Amino acid sequence: MACTGFAWAKPAVWERMRPVIPTFTSPDVFEAWEQEHEPHTPARAAWFSPGGFQAYEHYWALPAAVRFHQNIGPSRVTARIHELNSQMKEALARMPHVELYTRRPYRISYARVACSIVNTPREVDMVVRAIHELA
Repeated sequence: MACTGFAWAKPAVWERMRPVIPTFTSPDVFEAWEQEHEPHTPARAAWFSPGGFQAYEHYWALPAAVRFHQNIGPSRVTARIHELNSQMKEALARMPHVELYTRRPYRISYARVACSIVNTPREVDMVVRAIHELA
């Protein structure tokens, strides 16, 4: 299964972000990455794609996909995703060679945590409290 994802943000938000992978479509940005310094201009949305071959059919389909999501609403999108995930889990659970760890019916019962250098002690405490509430 493959998907196309995209992010929308106001220009002021793009300006505060930094791409993880440098774009190859802007020599200035690539050079800044290579020389390990900030780009000389504020970030733009186009910087967040590494470039290379573009799947134009995905771009062309995005307006219709957005309209579809807007028409059916977020609750139906969520319900459909849960429905398909449930179908997958039920089918996998029937296979003797597959051990399924996801609880059914689904409920939040886990946490995936990885602290980093930018986290604060307050954030760690907040996560610990949230995990404690799962018990």
